[in-house]
Amino acid sequence: MSGAAGIGWRALAVAGITWLSATGNAVAQSAEPLPVDIVAAPGVVWIHRPVTLSGTSVPTGAQSAVILRITRSAAGGGPVPAPVVLNAPVDLTGHFSTVFADTLSAGLYQVHATAPDGNGAADTSFQVTDTASAAGEVDTLARAGIAVGRILTIIRRKIDLLPPSPARDEFVRDLGELDRRMLTFERATPGVVDDINGILDAGAKVPLSPKLQADRDALLSALGHAAQAIARTPEQEHTMQQQALTCDNLEVVIEGLKYVSFLMNLIANPVGIAKNFGLDLAGYGVGKAAGAVGAGDAGTTAASTGSKNAGGVLMSLDHGKAGAFLQAENSATSVLNDALGFAASQVMNSYCEQFTGPVRAHMKAQFRQNGELWWEYSYDLRAKVTVHYPKDAAGGHVPLKGRIEGYAYDFKIWENAMTVLYPKLMSSAVTRKILIPPVDIGEGAAVIGNEYIEGSVAGSAAPNAFFFQVTGTAEEDRLVLQIGPARSDTDAKARVIALTLSPLSLAITFVSYSLPYKPAHFIFERTSGQYVIPLTKAGNAMRGKQHFDNEVTRGGNTGTYSIDIEACNPGC
Repeated sequence: MSGAAGIGWRALAVAGITWLSATGNAVAQSAEPLPVDIVAAPGVVWIHRPVTLSGTSVPTGAQSAVILRITRSAAGGGPVPAPVVLNAPVDLTGHFSTVFADTLSAGLYQVHATAPDGNGAADTSFQVTDTASAAGEVDTLARAGIAVGRILTIIRRKIDLLPPSPARDEFVRDLGELDRRMLTFERATPGVVDDINGILDAGAKVPLSPKLQADRDALLSALGHAAQAIARTPEQEHTMQQQALTCDNLEVVIEGLKYVSFLMNLIANPVGIAKNFGLDLAGYGVGKAAGAVGAGDAGTTAASTGSKNAGGVLMSLDHGKAGAFLQAENSATSVLNDALGFAASQVMNSYCEQFTGPVRAHMKAQFRQNGELWWEYSYDLRAKVTVHYPKDAAGGHVPLKGRIEGYAYDFKIWENAMTVLYPKLMSSAVTRKILIPPVDIGEGAAVIGNEYIEGSVAGSAAPNAFFFQVTGTAEEDRLVLQIGPARSDTDAKARVIALTLSPLSLAITFVSYSLPYKPAHFIFERTSGQYVIPLTKAGNAMRGKQHFDNEVTRGGNTGTYSIDIEACNPGC
């Protein structure tokens, strides 16, 4: 605990400080720049659609602003467009936000943000897509099919290593049927890709209403989510290829099937959105053309052409290519889910015993200086434990292997660092603080996340997710678990920006410092060296549940920890 306190103290000691004169006409600053964060949303946007640029920094006076310099990459080797410079005022809470609407051409836009002191800086970027470059996004559907094929190849190799059994043979037949249906799906993909590109092309010929713009944004967002998942496929492949033992291989097979199911759901989503976009677009085009009759403007022709194009492609989407695509996807997913359920139960049960169950944990830390509290934080964990061992294992102490995976949420923090650590300096000062907490997915999302079907790699993309290896032993009446190394862990920090007016110097002082939360693995380390869970039998089921807690005090700092684990066979 003293280490965590030291981190907060050092961060405070070296934090950037800016002095603003009472008149606001002169600014002198320390060598440390002011902090600034910048985010572009959405990260991918259609041409002519606005992007919101927002973040946090430190206000240095009534006219404080973050300077944003936006540049676009040159298209086709041509000249680089002139950069756009925006001023984003920083309010008293330290936040700023502005809208960039000059998305006049496709390309990668780089954003450089400079803090109000002229020194602190941060960067972000966003992509602007037009109808032509969107074809690359639509090709995500085809690339997803290739990614699925690579995962299924690894799964077949893993199954080939299993000893013969009726469950294994039936599962091999399921995989063969899945291969046949995936082939149909792959053959249907090029046609639906062409049709979605046709819808986008038709939409480019009509001035879009806000509803149609929202439809098109939703389509691009869905394709972007699929592309992000595909980009993580090599990581999933690497993880799957590492395991060798029978039960470990089966766990990898189940995880791989979950990941494929996740990808297939992402693939189908843009097609449904494209159909809605095409339907709205066709109706909008007809209405637009009818409303312009007699006006003699080019908009009449454009609207009419866009309507016909959208209508023609929509007919194909409704009755031809999209129907074949979605039917093939549904057919493959049906077999996939059957295979997943069969592998998770019959195949795993044929070779392995498995205990699964929920895990809940809580941590609270308090930091004191000369007995006075200056910093306190807490947070919670929701997770799931899964451990297994071969059925043919013998002896009173059978080795276990598995994982704990979940999410941190409900981050709370209180601090009074400057007053307690600098009592003389702060005795007559007036302070206003801006507290920026960590990203919090909330308990509801944490609960749903622990029941996900998409697999660990997909789940680990969520904020403050964690995944720990677990080893141990299974005995006649208990499980003994040891928490192994982390494949991924939480990294939560709160940031404090303090604005202090001292009557002695007649100056405003700005101090920024970070207060880190200990990672999730730390809670398991501090709560217990090992986790012994007594087991009781009820028919053919075995159930275990145990509460663990601990309190550690060092140098006046205190940490309290609690963990509740349930583990059942079959699962609870």
